[in-house]
Amino acid sequence: MQSPKVANDGDDGNFNDDEKIDEERLTDELVNLKVQEVRALYKQCGLDDKGSKVDLVMRLSDKMSSRVTYNKVFEKVWGASGGWAVITCPCGVVYSLKFNLRAESPRDSLDLLLSWKHFPNISVYDYARRLALHANRRQPGLFAPFQGRLLNPTPENIKQASEGKVHVSMPWLKNCKVPD
Repeated sequence: MQSPKVANDGDDGNFNDDEKIDEERLTDELVNLKVQEVRALYKQCGLDDKGSKVDLVMRLSDKMSSRVTYNKVFEKVWGASGGWAVITCPCGVVYSLKFNLRAESPRDSLDLLLSWKHFPNISVYDYARRLALHANRRQPGLFAPFQGRLLNPTPENIKQASEGKVHVSMPWLKNCKVPD
């Protein structure tokens, strides 16, 4: 399995050993690219760019076992710069906005969350594990207990969750969480 070679102290938004990006995650991100971008990536890798977007993504996913191809795909998907980090409520009201000079990382989202007077009791993030790991390195216990999960990931809890039988008490919803 390929992963980026990045030296990191855990606070610059890059990936470290706990957050390596594997081919599966990279393939998921390829799906978000426009078909023209996937075709351009194929040409950069010296591959035939004929076929539908799904065909191209699947073939490229198979080719990522090569370090050269993997690095080109990683650079295209994660090496991008710029963009916005946004925090909204479910109804679409924007509460925080940050312009990013480089690709979005958990650091950007955590910076926004820490800028609030009251840290939210619930945060939904597309890669929550990365956010919780980064946050707890910067400020231990920020996403606690269970690294930001609702329950300890024991085999019994996982089984109950897959069966839809999990019930979780959330007493922290009644109190404001203030970062130290």
